[in-house]
Amino acid sequence: MGRTYYCEYCHRAFADTLPTRKRHIKSIQHQRARKLHYDSYKDSATLMAEEAEKTPCKIFFQTGQCRFGENCKFSHVNPEFWRSLTRPESKEDEHDVDMDLWHSEWGKKHPKKEPGATCETVKYWLPRGFPPLHELPPSLRPPLPRDEKVETALEWGV
Repeated sequence: MGRTYYCEYCHRAFADTLPTRKRHIKSIQHQRARKLHYDSYKDSATLMAEEAEKTPCKIFFQTGQCRFGENCKFSHVNPEFWRSLTRPESKEDEHDVDMDLWHSEWGKKHPKKEPGATCETVKYWLPRGFPPLHELPPSLRPPLPRDEKVETALEWGV
């Protein structure tokens, strides 16, 4: 019994003779397995560039399936997808925002300050179901304005 050769790409073992090894290395199965192995180490930008260079698979787009699957030499990606990626977007469309509409929507989502209030003094309100402010423990009370003094004898706990 002679030596055996194990191909790590194809996960096959066979007799290690020169003609057998050459035949295996030239086989389509080995070449596909080797390509899949090295493609797994490529970055996505390189893979997309290679896919974009391929012509579309007619059988796949007519029937919805291809008997070669991942091993097909044609692209199974819709050509419209590649056109949408390469089509330059105008910068005006990205920043075309109605500022008055945006400001009114923002005002609805954010609380209004008291008249004459600065950034430090914002009106706070408690959610429904909360006890009155004087019954809350100090940790749940809203911060005091800077001009009010903190009580010296605060009681913590229940």
